[in-house]
Amino acid sequence: PNPIPSFVDMDFAAQTLKLTIQRPDGTSAPFFSGVVACKGIPPGEPPPFAPGQSLSEEKVMFWNDQKLELAFPHPGRYTISGRMFVAFDAAGDAIQVEAEPVVLEVGEPGDVDRKVIDSLGSPERLVDLLRYGAGQFCGDGDAAADCHDDLRVLLRRFHSSAYVPYIVFDLADTLTWSWRKHKNATLAVALYADFLRRWPDHSL
Repeated sequence: PNPIPSFVDMDFAAQTLKLTIQRPDGTSAPFFSGVVACKGIPPGEPPPFAPGQSLSEEKVMFWNDQKLELAFPHPGRYTISGRMFVAFDAAGDAIQVEAEPVVLEVGEPGDVDRKVIDSLGSPERLVDLLRYGAGQFCGDGDAAADCHDDLRVLLRRFHSSAYVPYIVFDLADTLTWSWRKHKNATLAVALYADFLRRWPDHSL
């Protein structure tokens, strides 16, 4: 096999990466995150990718913008398949690579996870918090500081929940935004330090 010159880009926006999720009921749905955008071609010649050479990149599969719902809305077994455009051949036809399917088991929320949901008020509020982040969830009005405190309570009471690391990390990031009325760099540093202490090997 010969090397393939390619501007390889694992990108939803440019529509070079296509993922499909097969649900527990056997139906399939395309997964898409972000907006559709026409990306320009970088200057110069595309770098060659030799046989066996690999490229890796992380993609978060939480909210499906194509279906306007959670990527994995119910417990059960899901199968993720994907293909990616890499180049055009001499005839002008697209060359795509296809990945081995990945099987994912989604379980019910644990007891401590349900307590987080109950504290927030509903599953929908949890989804809003994880989807939009603390900045939009709490806003930046007079009630924002109290909302930030409520999220910190989740850390103290339910730190073993799978949801809490994401909430804490996002809250710390939100508190560093310089344009926000309720920014707090000192608290953000403390939250980052607590995050690293509690979850040193977390994927975030």
